[in-house]
Amino acid sequence: MPRSTPAHAAPWEVAGYIEVLVAEMRWMAHSAALDSLAYFLEMARLEAAIQAQRPTRRCPDHSR
Repeated sequence: MPRSTPAHAAPWEVAGYIEVLVAEMRWMAHSAALDSLAYFLEMARLEAAIQAQRPTRRCPDHSR
């Protein structure tokens, strides 16, 4: 996926992209001994992974 996601990207694509970015940030935080920050970034990565695996749901605002 490109460094910037297009506005028309599916939610699971955006979540997958966020998962990759947050994993990189978590590695950086861990390498700098920022353990609490690394922990919270890992939680964000896990949530992004869960969202990336969810089936796409249509929101009322995006049904057009």
